[in-house]
Amino acid sequence: MKQDTLWSLAGSAAAVAASMMARKAADKAYQKEVGETPPENPDEPDVEWRQALL
Repeated sequence: MKQDTLWSLAGSAAAVAASMMARKAADKAYQKEVGETPPENPDEPDVEWRQALL
């Protein structure tokens, strides 16, 4: 493989890992602040505006 391709793959893997970690951190922060798990789909009718915006 070319070196450029390897760096591109490494950068993509790092971006995916960073986004997964950011999502987990946001979920934990939401749970700590609100006291419950965040809604899976904020567009559902039973989700309140406050929950959807956080």
